[in-house]
Amino acid sequence: MTQELISKKDLLVETGISYGQLYRWKRKKLIPEEWFIRKSTFTGQETFFLKDEVLNRIERIKSMKDDLSLDDMLSVFSGKSNDLPAFATKQEVLERNIVSSVVLEQFAKEIELDQPLSFGDICLFYLIDMLLKEGQISRSEGELIFQTIKPHLSDVEKHDGLFCFGRKMGVPIATVVTSSGHVHFDQEVGVIARYSFRKLFEEVKMKWQGGKNNE
Repeated sequence: MTQELISKKDLLVETGISYGQLYRWKRKKLIPEEWFIRKSTFTGQETFFLKDEVLNRIERIKSMKDDLSLDDMLSVFSGKSNDLPAFATKQEVLERNIVSSVVLEQFAKEIELDQPLSFGDICLFYLIDMLLKEGQISRSEGELIFQTIKPHLSDVEKHDGLFCFGRKMGVPIATVVTSSGHVHFDQEVGVIARYSFRKLFEEVKMKWQGGKNNE
């Protein structure tokens, strides 16, 4: 399936950012060089972007710019944050208010406070915690989500992907899709939540950095 393109002119109008902001973010590598696609048109050479990809990135930049520096944002997007270790203890996760004690007690009850959790597990717990707090799932559905995502964590950490949760006639359905795949439910399935793993990982990194700044 060919992905929809958006011109630079239309991008600036739709997002409300300036030419200067766009190219400043490009210089800081928040928007990668390879995302700027040069194409011939009847008016000459124009710059285009993959629409969904660039709109999502700009939305993320705008949502974080009041809390993080451009360098910190680059760390979040690149996955190379010096502030976020590959592992963190349960105590550190609780102190930064990333995951509630209720979720950790359910899914990591055998791990001591001073023992480490992997970044992937922290993100999975964060997702379940967020859905519980929003009232979108029950604790038993949280268990279903955990069992569905856990075997695929290493894959989606490397290659991104999509998580979907819905219900059909009251029966919960959880699905993990790789970054190259597409997921389609029948019309009777009510989709409750749909999350990009890349976006999920970025949110956890931002919360971690924000929690450290408040220490």
